[in-house]
Amino acid sequence: MPSALVVYDSKTGSTALMAAIAARALEEKGWAVVVDTADKAPEIEGHDLVLIGGPLRLGKPSKKLAGFVNANREYLEKTACAFFLSGVSLGIVKKESLPEIDIYIDPGFEPIVYDWHFANLMEYTHTVQYYLKHLYKHIGSIKPLGVGFFRGKMDFAELPLKEKLITYFIMIFIKDFEEKDYTSPKAVADWACRMAQKAEDRA
Repeated sequence: MPSALVVYDSKTGSTALMAAIAARALEEKGWAVVVDTADKAPEIEGHDLVLIGGPLRLGKPSKKLAGFVNANREYLEKTACAFFLSGVSLGIVKKESLPEIDIYIDPGFEPIVYDWHFANLMEYTHTVQYYLKHLYKHIGSIKPLGVGFFRGKMDFAELPLKEKLITYFIMIFIKDFEEKDYTSPKAVADWACRMAQKAEDRA
């Protein structure tokens, strides 16, 4: 029986929910699945697939997610892994290249397409290109099977005061950004199964 580890960091519970959805989808495909938070140093060795998830926060991986990757870099370089990122707003910069990997964008996003010259700084820091640039800068020689971008929920009640203020500020500049739950269980499950199939094909 193939085995998967789903590791996540979650600010408001959105990524935690996605981790649970992904785990359930893999279990239904016959995989043994372990789910744990990135800060608990879960045992990574012995798994055929590692899914790593975290929130989209101004283009950079969260500290806990970064810490997990750094601590397990050597193993992640040689095993099948993929990243899933949750947020509520996403854009794409027209004519700016993307890495040659499997990039999945939740259909619920309906990403705004920007011309580089007309995207302001706040908009650009919420684009696929910006997120991937910083993710790849951090993961270095790790070669993921894919990266999934998923629309989650925005729950102000769960955010610390500083992050609430930053989020309210962002909402001034970015369209279609409000406090509600956009999570699509089907999108998350489909992506997880897609990554499992790629891991099996690679084995």
